[in-house]
Amino acid sequence: MRLVTYRVGARHGYGVVVPDGDDDAIVELGDRIPGAPTLRNLLDGRLDDVRPFLDEPPVLHLDDVELLPPIPDPARILCIGLNYAAHREETGRTPTDHPTVFVRFASSLVGHRRPIVRPAASDRLDWEGELAVVIGRGGRHIPEQQALEHVAGYSCFNDGSVRDFQSHTTQFTPGKNFDASGAFGPWLVTADEVPDPTA
Repeated sequence: MRLVTYRVGARHGYGVVVPDGDDDAIVELGDRIPGAPTLRNLLDGRLDDVRPFLDEPPVLHLDDVELLPPIPDPARILCIGLNYAAHREETGRTPTDHPTVFVRFASSLVGHRRPIVRPAASDRLDWEGELAVVIGRGGRHIPEQQALEHVAGYSCFNDGSVRDFQSHTTQFTPGKNFDASGAFGPWLVTADEVPDPTA
């Protein structure tokens, strides 16, 4: 399934994207699933609550909404630095068992097809295409072979980086959190549709 969060005028909602002829459209869900006013409420084991609505007629076309980040209010955004071998080699660093971890704040993200903003304090805004892994079920001390059981889905992520602020210290966080400097979306693809995220 492809799940989106959107805005139409002043109204926010979420839904499931379904085919509609040659286009894609949205079946609205926000007020139809008890106890789930946002998509985030479905991540921990409730994604199957969406399935009964898959055959309903869509009411919104994708072109008629502003797509927001699929999860606009995440509990946390943890990013792993230098997680692609080619990028790590560009920087001259070697693989490690202890990767760089940094955070992004929700205010640093915009939805699909929204402009990202180069901050006035810098002319070194760069981009990095990333895979967002959205955790559904929490846990601790999870064995590696069970880790993917905790993933709700995946999305595209533009990890906008203000390079000069990123390199002022050993912490990446300052260069990763200017308002509207990165993008998330267009949708969350549920994990059942991505059997091997490393392929």
